[in-house]
Amino acid sequence: MSPKFIRYAILNILLFTFIGCATYPPPIILPDKVTNFKYQYSVHIPEGWAAYDEVPKDLKNQIPSSSIKYLSLIMVNKSTKGAIIFGNDKHFTSFQSVIDTPNNKFRKLSDSMKTKLEQYGDITNYKCQLNTNNLSYTYYNYRQNNAAFKSEAWLETEAVMSFTLGDSMIAYAWFLYPCHKSNTCQNLVMLISDTGTNEINRSAFDGVLKSLEMHDIPSD
Repeated sequence: MSPKFIRYAILNILLFTFIGCATYPPPIILPDKVTNFKYQYSVHIPEGWAAYDEVPKDLKNQIPSSSIKYLSLIMVNKSTKGAIIFGNDKHFTSFQSVIDTPNNKFRKLSDSMKTKLEQYGDITNYKCQLNTNNLSYTYYNYRQNNAAFKSEAWLETEAVMSFTLGDSMIAYAWFLYPCHKSNTCQNLVMLISDTGTNEINRSAFDGVLKSLEMHDIPSD
């Protein structure tokens, strides 16, 4: 996996960021599950993967300092050379206003992701699925049970990048969902993998997405 690929893949976190500040309890990391109170999500840790709520020292030089503050969770599998990274933010905007956002803005965000990646390597394969209707499905799930609900990704992409030292694969699943009663949170989940172990890492990534659950409940 190219170090530069990690660096520029994570830069995409900054495409759709907002600022919010408050104090929340630290994440709870169990052997098989992580619960985050600031961004109100929980997710299972795949077997064989290690989870960190802070960027490990040896990875900090591969990640832009401006991006580190948006990372809430990093899962790494040494044997399969894969990383699953959670980039998050929260803003003081109602989720209804997100649903009402014109589709062309989401389309521009989607196009920007590919444009950024093209600056740093050759894309040999690219898939993109944009589904803004999933924002309404997310809101429906939230209203049914805000204590535990599924957020549907409004954007899913996958790209194979060719580098001099070898090929790498990246996949994104981008979630927007109601949080803290009147705010909106985003969760950009990324898989970065060597292409040689893509099948194994992709299976773990799909399992993580399937287990991902949001919970808009008090943290105290």
